Amino acid sequence: MWELIGLYFLTFVQEDTATISGGLLGLHGAFPYWQPLLALLLGMWTSDFIVHCLGRAGGLALFRFRWMRWIVSEQKIAAATEWFERFGWATLVFSRLVPGTRTALLFASGLLRYSRRKFLLASFCGNLVWLALVFFLFARFGLGALGFLGSRWILSLILLCSGGVAGYFAARKLWRRQVLVDKVDTVDSME
Repeated sequence: MWELIGLYFLTFVQEDTATISGGLLGLHGAFPYWQPLLALLLGMWTSDFIVHCLGRAGGLALFRFRWMRWIVSEQKIAAATEWFERFGWATLVFSRLVPGTRTALLFASGLLRYSRRKFLLASFCGNLVWLALVFFLFARFGLGALGFLGSRWILSLILLCSGGVAGYFAARKLWRRQVLVDKVDTVDSME
């Protein structure tokens, strides 16, 4: 039981270590797989929400200072808020796959007053996808997963996932653009 509580709190500090540890605990039968998985998911979700709330509570207070408004104008904040409303959900989900972006984007989501309901849903989905990938990799292969992917296992996983996702969205955007061009051509030919 204490191990699961430890996993929960370890996610606040070092998610990757906690996730690998949870997968190994499941692999070696210390706990049924669902217990460390649930502890990790709840820990990640809670820590994400804490970072979001920190951005929400203290972030905008920074912009009361003149020097900060000189660095970032109100127009840029408004544009970033609008952009985050449009793409925030996908950004938060995929920030899990890009090292170094997650904490900054979680904080920014609070700073820009992104909806808590949307945030919690996006965070839950992103955590679930990330956790499923990494946890089950180590729950299945153990420490051999490091050998399978080399010492840069996380980079390999990120490139695999983000490349596929980026390819999908690029193809979708091109397809939508082509559909719009076809509609314009059809309207022009009718006139």
